[in-house]
Amino acid sequence: MPITCEWDNAAHTVIRWTYASLWTIDDLLAADAIMNDLLESVDHPVGVLFTVMEDSELPKGILGRFNQFADTSGLSHPNVAMMIIVGLTGLPRRMADIFSKLYRHRDIVVVDSVDEAYDLFKERHLLL
Repeated sequence: MPITCEWDNAAHTVIRWTYASLWTIDDLLAADAIMNDLLESVDHPVGVLFTVMEDSELPKGILGRFNQFADTSGLSHPNVAMMIIVGLTGLPRRMADIFSKLYRHRDIVVVDSVDEAYDLFKERHLLL
C-alpha cells in the first residue's frame, strides 16, 4: 500500500502515516478513512505523525484539492491534538510550512526527524 496509516504505540495516542515514493489522491483518501476509524475508536487526544520517504512525490492534482482535504478529512477530527510532518525537503517542505501557517488553529509542526517528533509528543503529554 503506498500510504499506510496505523497506531504507532500500544496506548493508541499516536497514529503514523507512512508515504511511499509514489502515491495517488485515492491512496490518500483511503488512508484518511482508516485514520477516521482509528480516531473514532478512542476518546482521548491523538497525535498524528506523517513520515515521508525522501523520494516521495506529490501526486498530480493534489494542490487543487489541498484545501478541501484539510477541511473535510480526519485531520479535522476533534481527537486530533497535533500533527507532525517528518521527512520533507525542498518545495514540499515549504508548502507544509505555509500550510501550517494558514491553519494556525490546528497544531501542525514540520520537523527533521522522528525522534524530534516524539520529543514534541512527549512535551504535549501524548506519550506516556
